Amino acid sequence: MRSFMKHVLTFLGVLMAASAVSAATWLTDFTAAQAKAKAENKPMLVLFTGSDWCGYCIQLRRTALSSAEFNSYAEQNLVLMEVDFPRRKPLSPAQTKANEALAAKYGINGFPTLVLFNSSGSKHDVVPRSEDGKEFVSILQRYTGKAAAASVAQTQEKPKVDDGPPPPMFNGAPLKPLPQYTDLKLQGISGPAGRRLAIVNSQTLGVGEGAKIKLGNKEVSVRCVEIRQKSVLLAVDGQNQEVQGNW
Repeated sequence: MRSFMKHVLTFLGVLMAASAVSAATWLTDFTAAQAKAKAENKPMLVLFTGSDWCGYCIQLRRTALSSAEFNSYAEQNLVLMEVDFPRRKPLSPAQTKANEALAAKYGINGFPTLVLFNSSGSKHDVVPRSEDGKEFVSILQRYTGKAAAASVAQTQEKPKVDDGPPPPMFNGAPLKPLPQYTDLKLQGISGPAGRRLAIVNSQTLGVGEGAKIKLGNKEVSVRCVEIRQKSVLLAVDGQNQEVQGNW
């Protein structure tokens, strides 16, 4: 009986610890989130998402954004804000209007998009995502300059992710029509998880790196936003475009 009670108490302790780790709160009021970020002198991470229909959004929530590593880091270092565009979950007309205005203001064309603001809200960057919690924290550290506390490391086992083909990023129309550059070709992806490289029209790009690429009689500015399993997300003349590999 004593052994049984010991196991029960241990299990309850694990549950309580998990609950504590998952305590990071996502706000939905942009003005309130900005005020909190300024008051606490923390960067603000804004997630633009289609929470109940976008396959990539749902996967990101189940993996990195539910990981102990991310939630511990966010609780100490970030203010979290969600800008949702659901299809089944009801939003108030005021919230819908506010979310649409934010998406238009920051040029959001697809989901999920993660935008990081500094504590004053004067600067923002699109942040590459990762489904691995530990890797995503490393990305955030590079963008914020804020290291995770020592206690965050190795707090839970890496979530298992299906190795099959990911669901399409856009499970519906983008927010507004995008110029699509069909001459952009993803020729290969290489490198380890922490330093992946994509070859686009014979240019080798890491995340955050850019180049000028000639497409027909036009030269465009291309910046690598995110390298995925079999595709790359590029900012082409300031507009995001996903380019699929054909291998």
